Amino acid sequence: MTDIFIKKDAWFQFAEEHNSTADVGSVVLNGSDSYTLAACHVAAGIAIPCSVRLDVQRTKGVADHFNGLRSYYELGVASKSWLPSLVTQFRQFARENSLNQDELIKRIIVLTERVGRRGFPKSPSVVGHDPDPSGKEFYVPGRAEFEAAYKRVATAGEAVALVVVLEAIEATAATAGIPLQNDWRETIERQIEMWMGQGESNGKN
Repeated sequence: MTDIFIKKDAWFQFAEEHNSTADVGSVVLNGSDSYTLAACHVAAGIAIPCSVRLDVQRTKGVADHFNGLRSYYELGVASKSWLPSLVTQFRQFARENSLNQDELIKRIIVLTERVGRRGFPKSPSVVGHDPDPSGKEFYVPGRAEFEAAYKRVATAGEAVALVVVLEAIEATAATAGIPLQNDWRETIERQIEMWMGQGESNGKN
């Protein structure tokens, strides 16, 4: 599934697929709450709770909800009145799930912008560019996605094989229609040692 945060039809399909697995008596979210919750969970690689149902009625569409997000995040220019509140919700979600706030927001920007737009900060932990004649952008999952995937597949603190974590990341990207850079696995493998070193350093402070 592609363009779920850009095209209304793709969003409806995504939302209906989720709703088909929702619990009986689950909370029905309105349009804006649905878009915000889904973007946070997809960007973090966390499954959307079955205790909620996503909106499939709003006529304005999902793209308008995130329009101007990059400008507000990078320049402080709010073209939509709800953007400050939206970013606050992203940061709150990141705190509640022990994620890097800015990494999560950058990932959401990538997810909600139209394919082919250039200019996103070139960080190996967030996004990578693959020279493709179609202009499509390919992405490299970062530390937040890796840690979220690990938490999903690990139980009771058990050790999990790296390949299992990478497969979980790939499955989440496929569901969201996110094209991954060809060497994304190798890139993550190279970064793991650096992430572990940062964790040990932070633990000493």
